[in-house]
Amino acid sequence: MLRGGGWWIAIAAALPLTGASPRPPDSAEQRADLVAIAAYALNYAKGLPDFSCRLESKQYVVGRPDNPATDVGGVIEEMFAFAGNEESYQVIQINNKLAADSHHPTFDPLPWKQFGTVLKGIFDPHTGTNFHWDRWVQRQKRWLWVFDFSVARSNGYPVVESKGTLVVGYKGLVFADPQTKAVMRIELESVDIPSDSEYRRIKLALDYQPMHLGGRDWILPAHYLQSLSEEQADITKEGSYQGCSARPSILLRP
Repeated sequence: MLRGGGWWIAIAAALPLTGASPRPPDSAEQRADLVAIAAYALNYAKGLPDFSCRLESKQYVVGRPDNPATDVGGVIEEMFAFAGNEESYQVIQINNKLAADSHHPTFDPLPWKQFGTVLKGIFDPHTGTNFHWDRWVQRQKRWLWVFDFSVARSNGYPVVESKGTLVVGYKGLVFADPQTKAVMRIELESVDIPSDSEYRRIKLALDYQPMHLGGRDWILPAHYLQSLSEEQADITKEGSYQGCSARPSILLRP
């Protein structure tokens, strides 16, 4: 049994990988599929146990005037905790130095790597997200549904700049398991960034996978890839959630 979004979900047999992809769902099936995925997504965080993971990330900088080649900007180790339905991230080390002793800058202009926040932002009815069927795709030996989506800037995400906060619209793809309705991957890209913004583009890919935790199997975050384009540099941050364990007493604060 696999738990996610507050439900118990029986893991069904995977669709066969051989031959052509399954037929696309018709319009009525697409609506029903999206209702089921949204129910999973909106209840996802509520059904999770309290747990913690080590989040190890690498940051790359490309195209700065003083260093046009790729530069490994830093190896960042964070402690992630999920408790009381809240996500918390705390930087522990940067380049093997305690964060308090490191002067190396890191970027995190928006909370898109926060896996529960992303799901809620996309599927909350108040967001007014537009969905369309895109295709079937094979990932990790399973056929997955892929729906594209878009969110207007009026209901978009806040983005932190050096001069303040702005709101951007976004678009992307949702990959979901047709048997469990679990979201297994999200791809996001900002749209409608104001012309006077210091950012040109922000993108995110976030992967989920089954993990055994506290004697049960859960769908938990596994990996993210976040990129930020500025006028004179592209910055990429890639990280993986490791060593997750059930520790309900841990909740890190800034």
